[in-house]
Amino acid sequence: MSAAVVLGGLLGIAPKLEEVRALTAHREVVDAQNAEYEIALESLQHDFDGIAEFRTYLGTLQTAVPPDAAIPAFVGQLEVIAHQNNVILESLTLGDAVAYEQVAGAALSAGAGAGAGAGAGDAGDDAVPPPGMPVPDADSADSANAAANSFSDGAYLALPITMSVQGAQSNLFDFVAGLQHGERTVSISTLVTEAPQGTDTTELAITGMIYVLLDPSALALAQ
Repeated sequence: MSAAVVLGGLLGIAPKLEEVRALTAHREVVDAQNAEYEIALESLQHDFDGIAEFRTYLGTLQTAVPPDAAIPAFVGQLEVIAHQNNVILESLTLGDAVAYEQVAGAALSAGAGAGAGAGAGDAGDDAVPPPGMPVPDADSADSANAAANSFSDGAYLALPITMSVQGAQSNLFDFVAGLQHGERTVSISTLVTEAPQGTDTTELAITGMIYVLLDPSALALAQ
């Protein structure tokens, strides 16, 4: 009789033990998830603490390469730089915006690399690259292609500019330096000076580019 009672007690306890084990395993899973959430929250809090700095940096970038031509702001910047360097901005001409294209030198370098690869292939499928030359893997090739095509969606535009400035030669050079380090990114292509006879001033003709990075969402809606 006593053996039957003990056996019955064990049979009654066994389901409870399984339930305890299941609850313990579930609690361990929940604790692990909570630990992951705490780490994620700490990371988000750290990012949020620096969001003001990120917004300031974004504002600087959007001023350098705005989402539209922002010509009035650019003209205002030119007038400030001209006033600071005691020169006169005589004229400013804007050309039609064109889609930014990769620099020709970079494209030629990529083409040369491809040609070298083709030459090695002609020597045989098992050709070994020269010592010291890294063998590109699939990931690096994908990264290179992504970098080459990063502006291929037409969102990055170049706007040709031509301006004429008049003043003392040293002041004109200071104006160019101020232009290169101004808020708006300016790529200068040519500088041509001319000193009219009978005057103490020099005329400087500047050609270059300013840039626009269109809002991708607005570009998608337009398409």
